Amino acid sequence: MSAILLILFVAIGFAPLVRADITNGLAGYWSFDGSLGLAADQSGNGLNGMFLGSLQSTAAWSGTGLSFNGTNSSINFGSFGSHRDVTVSAYVLVDSQLITSPTDSAAIVHHGRNYVLRLRNVGCLLKFEAAYGGWAGVRVDFPPVQSITTLSSNQFYHVAMTCNSGTLKLYVNGTVENQTVPTFSQCCDAGIGSPLLTFGSQNNTNELFRGIIDEVRIYDRVLSDIEIAQLAVPATPPRITQRPVSQTVGLGTNATLQVAAEGTVPLTYQWFRDNVPVTNSATIASVTASSLTISNAQAQDTGAYFVIVTNAGGSVTSLVAVLTVYDSDTDDDGLPNSWETAFGRNPNNPLDAAENPPGDQLTYLQKYLLGLNPATLDADNDGLTDYADFFIYGTNPLAADTDGDGIPDAWEIANGLNPRANDAHDDLDLDRVSNIQEYQYSIAHTNEPALDPRNPFSRSGVSDYEVFTGGHRATQFYYDRTDRLIGADYNRGSNGFAIAYVYDGNGNMLRQKNLARDANHNGLPDIWEFLHGLTNNASTFADSDGDLTGRIIRNGRRGQIRAMPQVSRDCWAIREPTLPH
Repeated sequence: MSAILLILFVAIGFAPLVRADITNGLAGYWSFDGSLGLAADQSGNGLNGMFLGSLQSTAAWSGTGLSFNGTNSSINFGSFGSHRDVTVSAYVLVDSQLITSPTDSAAIVHHGRNYVLRLRNVGCLLKFEAAYGGWAGVRVDFPPVQSITTLSSNQFYHVAMTCNSGTLKLYVNGTVENQTVPTFSQCCDAGIGSPLLTFGSQNNTNELFRGIIDEVRIYDRVLSDIEIAQLAVPATPPRITQRPVSQTVGLGTNATLQVAAEGTVPLTYQWFRDNVPVTNSATIASVTASSLTISNAQAQDTGAYFVIVTNAGGSVTSLVAVLTVYDSDTDDDGLPNSWETAFGRNPNNPLDAAENPPGDQLTYLQKYLLGLNPATLDADNDGLTDYADFFIYGTNPLAADTDGDGIPDAWEIANGLNPRANDAHDDLDLDRVSNIQEYQYSIAHTNEPALDPRNPFSRSGVSDYEVFTGGHRATQFYYDRTDRLIGADYNRGSNGFAIAYVYDGNGNMLRQKNLARDANHNGLPDIWEFLHGLTNNASTFADSDGDLTGRIIRNGRRGQIRAMPQVSRDCWAIREPTLPH
């Protein structure tokens, strides 16, 4: 049974998740974990390479690798014997500059005319490419093969090539992505025997690589698919071993949040505050490092911080650490020291909180508690002092339009509207011009007398409706349930003009009543009062029949009544008029 299971394991191609130390046929192995200046061969074969140009040791796939600058950096191994059967394996991270502006080609491992593993620009997309030209005394013509994978920056890839006289294969992250067979093979060139071996360039001068190279292996045999997969171990996802800790710091002091994580390098970090990525500034540094530093901490730095750690294997999010920035109050007067200092108060005088800023009726403490600048009398520039906003009208001293209805508080107060309720589309004077239309017309025609939302005839001899519509006159008709005309409101003349029609029980008209539009200026049209048997009382809220329903309630549509007094008269309705031609 165990033999059967082993055969199945190999046939399917599963590989262990731990990279095997495959030494059979190993011609050279360079981990780059040693000292700078020499690429030490750890295979035991003594093939050490010399550094050329500027090479930097940096965190890489395993331990440290080498960073090539794409300008003059390369590793020269001198002459290296060619192999009929060969495997080349490496981990590479391509610099973002090569991704955005791909070069034609950049060598990773170059062995003269024997073989090359490189990057290739294919239609402005950067891919891996493997090419093979033969071994000592034999020329074999293989078409180069490119990877399916298109490279991205800041990501390590495992890339490998295998070749013998029959097949050239290219692997990315342990999987075969392309392969080819030779077009011909012949004995042609004995000079191919021991060409120059270089990493990061072709012959130290051309096809210069920009990025990180790590864990390079060369074998004098063709590794199997399973062995390649064993070399291409998936990245170990990051794991947080020490979470950032909550802390409280004083205003103007420094704070540092730290996280410790492990996993396949490189690890990248991004700090967040209140779910928003933190960015570097004059006082915040290292937002993409394991330690976040905040200097001269201010109140706005208070928040819930966490960090996301990412590598090729995935990402992990830390627990939240709360940073609290406090400000002391030396004299215990309710005003933080920093606020008192900023506005010329004495942090050691507990009496100045009850004092008033020059010309202001609010105290310094009230200004602070309301979030107001004590140097300003009208924070929202609405024409009302902060004191009047808060204590007289109950409006927001930090918002020029408290109810958000499009009409500023000061204009509403001056014109009898409610600055704390959205009454923009109401029609206070029932002139068929809404409150906000009267406001908008007034501010757009400052060279004319303003319209007053309390008076349907703001100007002598002409209604607001006529002014607003450019000369049209509103006519409103009233009908009972039998569709009988019982009134008409012509809204013309200095006081308007209306007619009411009175019928007997047989439907005969007894008389007509001529009325002004609103003689007592109580906001209720006289014809409406007449039809409902209401007294001509100057108060809008008078209740002439004792049914507690004298208040008029409008639903927002001009001219329609939502609730009416209970009367014995036949039901009736207001018809929306059409504009006259």
